Amino acid sequence: MKGLSHYMNELKIKYKLLLLYLLTFFLPMLVLSVFSVNYLYRTLSDWELARSQSSFQRMESFFSSLLVTMGDISDRLYVNKAVQAIVGKSYSSPLEVYRDYEALGFPDDFLFAYEAIASLRFYTENQTLLDNSFFTKTTDAVRESGWYRQALELRGQPFWTVKQDSITNKRYLSLVRSVWGRIDRSFVGVQSINIEPQYVSGILREEVSEAFVFFDGDLLFASVPQAASDLPPLGTVRGKMTNIKWQQGSYGMFVKDFSSSRSASPLFTFMYLVPREQLDAATRYVLRVVIAALLFCLLFSVLMILLFSFYFGKRVAKVRSGILNVVARRFEIPPSIGGNDEFSDIYNALQETAGNIRQLINEVYIRDVEKGQFIARQNDIRFKMLAAQINPHFLFNTLEHIRMKSLAAGDRDVPFMLKILAQMLRYNLSVQSTPVPLMREIEAVSNYLVIQHKRFARRMSYDIVPLCDARHILILPLLIQPIVENSFVHGLESMTEGGFIYILLAVERGEAGEELVISVQDNGCGIPAERLAEIKDKLRDEKVEELSSSIGMVNVNQRIRLFYGSSYGIVIESRMGKGTAVTIRVPLVTEEDDAQSAHSGR
Repeated sequence: MKGLSHYMNELKIKYKLLLLYLLTFFLPMLVLSVFSVNYLYRTLSDWELARSQSSFQRMESFFSSLLVTMGDISDRLYVNKAVQAIVGKSYSSPLEVYRDYEALGFPDDFLFAYEAIASLRFYTENQTLLDNSFFTKTTDAVRESGWYRQALELRGQPFWTVKQDSITNKRYLSLVRSVWGRIDRSFVGVQSINIEPQYVSGILREEVSEAFVFFDGDLLFASVPQAASDLPPLGTVRGKMTNIKWQQGSYGMFVKDFSSSRSASPLFTFMYLVPREQLDAATRYVLRVVIAALLFCLLFSVLMILLFSFYFGKRVAKVRSGILNVVARRFEIPPSIGGNDEFSDIYNALQETAGNIRQLINEVYIRDVEKGQFIARQNDIRFKMLAAQINPHFLFNTLEHIRMKSLAAGDRDVPFMLKILAQMLRYNLSVQSTPVPLMREIEAVSNYLVIQHKRFARRMSYDIVPLCDARHILILPLLIQPIVENSFVHGLESMTEGGFIYILLAVERGEAGEELVISVQDNGCGIPAERLAEIKDKLRDEKVEELSSSIGMVNVNQRIRLFYGSSYGIVIESRMGKGTAVTIRVPLVTEEDDAQSAHSGR
């Protein structure tokens, strides 16, 4: 087993395919073909036999339909009121009889409509009637016949019999029954439907083989009348083929008995003779075609496996070359090997993998660069925010206000404002580059607005409305306060009264999931259209630029993009004399999400 495995491992894949083809297809196919041809011969012989049996069944179906149709006509004649009225009427003149016959009319319609009917007879005891092709007065010879007496004994039940017609003196297969009154059950007469033998024999002659119909053991109809005197005996075998010698030839013979379910009659017997040469001719032809097709398929399959193994080897070589390039860290491989098969899928996946590796290397490099930029920017922002909070203008005004309050003799606002100022300085000094609870960011903004409200009193007011649970939401620090400062400095500081800053915090459903939306609105002087367009252009610019001396919206927007991604940031809208609205959109991150992320990172 190890030797075979070693031998197989040494073979090229195209030779493995050839060996696999020989062992798993060619040799089994050759053996299977021998058995299949033998089985096919037997199957085709059975099929030819079944086809002949089908013809036999078709003849049987025709004869069965004929018997049923004649039975239906017999039933219609049996219950016909006009017929019984004529038979039961006593006529005084031939003219009267003739008029009633002319009014009846339908027997001739039956003869025209059904080719299988040779004649219709109605035998009656009414001696006032006139004989015609339908009504016939019963004679003593008719009364003494066996079929007439049997009709009386069966009292209306139809039966089939072979009898001599009283008018034409020809022998017919006839459906006979006695007719009785519907009310008093009195005897009316005997009706007889005679079958046209030439019609039935013509149907039998349409079959490809010889067909014969027997009734009560006697030959009744034949597709070959001249062969009727030399027929083989019926025998006792029924329902399957028996091989016989007949007229110096070999035949297959089917014999089957058949009875009419609607009549009290002896059995009909069908005989079907099929020449053996006819049965075997199609089988031999199909076998020749099948053997030729099998040989062609085997030769063609050998040619195709050779071509396919060559083609298969070439594609394997191309895939192998691409893999070796990736192993050698050459990620620039040809774009495609063509086609839509599995090798093409593997090669395309390899190409995509190489592209992903290149992209991953670039992304790691870019991410490292951006991470360094973000940390530097975060520290720079933090120090600038601190400087902004304690710039001389803001600090001196605040201290002057505290001094004035102190001169007013013990005002309680002094310690309150000192406390708020201390909280602001402490928060701005403590923030890092990691997200903080949204509530802390709101408190820092609120402290800033409290101080400004104390300073300017009626000149400005504010309202912070959180429509979400700010206690468990995390946000990058120092995102809201620069926007609020811009609103105050550039929008409200010049107003003498009625200035208002409105801050709304809510959670909304975005394209990538839930988002934290922070809206800072003021009713200040607004931004000129040219300046607004310039700001929007800078907000849309994805390039990370060096920080300027200010820490406005552009810098906040770049911090958001660096930390959260380029699909988030700031949107600004403004109208001169009406105010400005700045909307910050960042992904919703909760303390639970942050904990799960940290756990998965570990």
